[in-house]
Amino acid sequence: MGVSFKIRSSIKRAVETGELLYLDYINKSETNTFYFFGIKSISFDGDNSKITGLSYNYQYKGYKQITIDLERIKDARCVEGTKNFIKSDLKKFIKVPKVNNYFTDEINEKHILNYYIDCIENTDDVSYVNTYKKRMKLNKEEVDNILKMLNVNQDKVKEKYKLAFNVLSISNFEKEIIPLVYIAVSLNVFNQEITMDTNEQVFHQRNIAKLTKTPDIDSSIFKGNLEQLQEQIKSVATHEPVFEENPQIFKLKIDLSLSPRKDYQKIKDIIYSKNEVTPVIKAFFGKYQKPLLSNNKNIYFIDNKVNADQVMATHSVINNDLTYVQGPPGTGKSATIVNMIVSSVLNNETTLVTSYTNSAVDNIFNKLRHLKYKDYYIPVPMMRIGSADYFKKGLSYIKKAHKYIESIKSEINITKLKEEYKSKIGKEIEKLLRINTIIDENVKLQDVETKIDYYDKLIEIFTNNKSLKGKVETIMKSRAAQKGQLTKITKRSIDNILDELDIDFEVILLGLFIKSFESFTKLSDEKYSYLREIIYSSSIEDSRKGLYQECSLSLNLSQIQNLFPIFLTTNISTRSLPFDKPTFDLLIMDEAGQCENAFAIIAMSKANRAAFIGDPNQLLPVVTLSDTTNNNLVYQYSIPEVYNYKKTSILQTLNQIDFINDLILLKKHYRCRKSIVNFANKKYYNGSLDIQVEKIEEEDCKFINVDSVFYEKKKNTSLPEAIAIINELEKIPADKSVGIISPYRNQTLLIDKKIKEHLPNSNVSIGTVHKFQGLEKDIILLSLAIGKDSYKGSYDWIKDNRQLINVATTRPKEKLIVVGDLTSIENLSNGEDSDIKDLISYTGKYKSETFTQADVGKKYSNLTSKHLYTKFEDLFFDTLQRVLNINHKTFKINGQTDVKQVLNIHRGHPLYEYATRASFDFLILDKKNNVKLAIELCGVEHRYDPIVIKRDEMKNKLAKESGLKIIYINNRDARRYRMLKEILIPLLK
Repeated sequence: MGVSFKIRSSIKRAVETGELLYLDYINKSETNTFYFFGIKSISFDGDNSKITGLSYNYQYKGYKQITIDLERIKDARCVEGTKNFIKSDLKKFIKVPKVNNYFTDEINEKHILNYYIDCIENTDDVSYVNTYKKRMKLNKEEVDNILKMLNVNQDKVKEKYKLAFNVLSISNFEKEIIPLVYIAVSLNVFNQEITMDTNEQVFHQRNIAKLTKTPDIDSSIFKGNLEQLQEQIKSVATHEPVFEENPQIFKLKIDLSLSPRKDYQKIKDIIYSKNEVTPVIKAFFGKYQKPLLSNNKNIYFIDNKVNADQVMATHSVINNDLTYVQGPPGTGKSATIVNMIVSSVLNNETTLVTSYTNSAVDNIFNKLRHLKYKDYYIPVPMMRIGSADYFKKGLSYIKKAHKYIESIKSEINITKLKEEYKSKIGKEIEKLLRINTIIDENVKLQDVETKIDYYDKLIEIFTNNKSLKGKVETIMKSRAAQKGQLTKITKRSIDNILDELDIDFEVILLGLFIKSFESFTKLSDEKYSYLREIIYSSSIEDSRKGLYQECSLSLNLSQIQNLFPIFLTTNISTRSLPFDKPTFDLLIMDEAGQCENAFAIIAMSKANRAAFIGDPNQLLPVVTLSDTTNNNLVYQYSIPEVYNYKKTSILQTLNQIDFINDLILLKKHYRCRKSIVNFANKKYYNGSLDIQVEKIEEEDCKFINVDSVFYEKKKNTSLPEAIAIINELEKIPADKSVGIISPYRNQTLLIDKKIKEHLPNSNVSIGTVHKFQGLEKDIILLSLAIGKDSYKGSYDWIKDNRQLINVATTRPKEKLIVVGDLTSIENLSNGEDSDIKDLISYTGKYKSETFTQADVGKKYSNLTSKHLYTKFEDLFFDTLQRVLNINHKTFKINGQTDVKQVLNIHRGHPLYEYATRASFDFLILDKKNNVKLAIELCGVEHRYDPIVIKRDEMKNKLAKESGLKIIYINNRDARRYRMLKEILIPLLK
């Protein structure tokens, strides 16, 4: 069976980090012994390797140097917070290729999931208890006590601890502190002392974000400026905090209750059992394959405010396994999600709607609550679950909806309404099916046009080759056949057909009303008396416990879904739903660009199909895991960048991993005037937004320059900016909605205070950018709050913060006013360009007649750009042309063929073993069977998996030795590549 990856990866990590291992070792008498082990050297021989090091356990008086057999280790784990300070060249040795290959596995599902478990279990510090003063030397009893605290089996405990040395904290209670900045402390068992690296300070991201009331703050801006951190916390605190800078060592309690360990084990059980893994989970691990047959289910819309991109997105969600939608600000993302949910319900499906934050979930929940059929509200049959406050909100909705249906029962003839719906819906479905037909025809049209293009290029190549000239007539006939196909397919615009169809949306709303009416009517049936008792319990907590208990079992959940086919909650709260099989037809994950991967996977495991909708150019996941811990875990598990917990969102990961399903961009922007959104469109979206608001005025964009100093010495405040904003507010008509945004909470508090003093009747919204995510206002004023007294770290945080700038500049419908101190910003920038300076320039130089020519500075590539038409065909045809021009002999094509057979690798060659296992996907050979060109189809693992990359290097080396050219075709081009093969194989047999 061999040594497990867990043992090998733990040894690899221990060498890199210097941590001790805790070993379960089978000694020569075949009994188990347990001890701590610091590696000194490795005599490498695969599973037969021997490891020498220092061992220690609680029974030892000191420590011993021993040599152990790798294959006798039953279990191993690294003990965080310990250090093995033996000097050696182990780090270099373990990177020697054959050694590294042994201790590094190919990337697989289990490693990625284990990595995310460790990320979550090293994130949440919740309690902080002082245990030691500044004392470095320890006695054996103290060493053992610390070891017992550090060495925990995380499968069996709900909390763990680590040691830290205080740099800055807040006194909380008599025995507790709230750490802000600390130095990690390590236990050196063998020297019986604790040590620390005073150069490596850890900023407690979660506590700093909470106490400064700035969720996405980059805590590194306070490096070297702890005074600024203290002042920022004091400025927003309701009570004066007591800061603690005394040198002391404390232990951090880490809550493991949120660990996905048990949830992931169920996912692993499904992956490694004979049960079929859902397409959604397959896609995350880069193993999704599109089915040959596609669905053709109906799609529905609740009104005529829908465009071609939204139609395509809804059609894809209802008919495909996976859909990715990028919804920039103002493009109707939320409205599209509502149409997706309605389509799912009217197709008798169950839908799970999730996101990272409760506010995003509530945004969809509230939109669904306000649907109407004629004069009646539609009580959409949905269940909002989650933490106590949000469950209470959902329960209140169900009670009100149930009572509403009971109150209108006497005036509703449901039988008559159903007959009316039945008589009318057929006609509407016919119209809607025409949209499906047009979408399918447009896909076919694209394929036919691509094939014709291929034939044109082949005719050109074959005409210039004497031996292949005779094939030109065959190609011409094939091309003519495709041309014939082209005349049978009518290219239709979806936008135009929507206008032509004249859909009666009231009929669709009637269908939803009937569904909803019947659901809440059934709730009164005797069959569901148990559910009514839970819902109407006098105790909210009893209702919550009872409902969660029912929803945790598949059979019981299925009964509840008969009434409530729509569930809404956060990703993390989906843990309460069953795991034995997917329990929903469709998952819709909103704000997927803000969803971190670890808990998104849990939500993904609950459904057979999924839609991921978001915008990476807006707010990203807030991850509080330290860089050091994350880097160690990435190294231990050999995690590719695409799965890096700190650097990606679920939308970014899937978009890079899954090349089968394209990302749909919602391009039509309905919110801002063209003059305002032009900045974000050019800078963040490659100019791809189609802006629908044509009105332009001379003062749509404006920059007000002030001379700023901190107000009452509070950091990141500017009284001149606040006064300038009040002056602008006095000019704005009372019927206009106004929002005031600042990156810094101190400034929002100051502006709020001054407005209450000067304009007490003013009705404006004030807050940081998070408050305005998903909202819109007629006018937005952006206060930068950077002045003469600002630290460079404060400027650095906002200077290229594209998420913050993008959200702030895409909220206003009619006017954007930026207020700031240009001189201070110029001084802090040291003459370097930045997004914030580009925004100041754009608004400061704005003129209605020339704004389209305005320079927006540095531009960012759009997420969808990699899904635009790729040029692999040019590479393919250019190479084919060169091969055929070498000489004028007949060529033929072979399918998958062994590398050893193709390249005649002899047994003594150093890569012989590899050559016997490897193969080429596609070969072009001459008349004498000499291989002239090889083509390889490569998935995501060829870019991210070090083992696969190493194999590719070996294949390239062998090919180079034989003078063979290899073309690598990315998976995203697989469909076009297969199309080419279908054309070429008959021609070159």
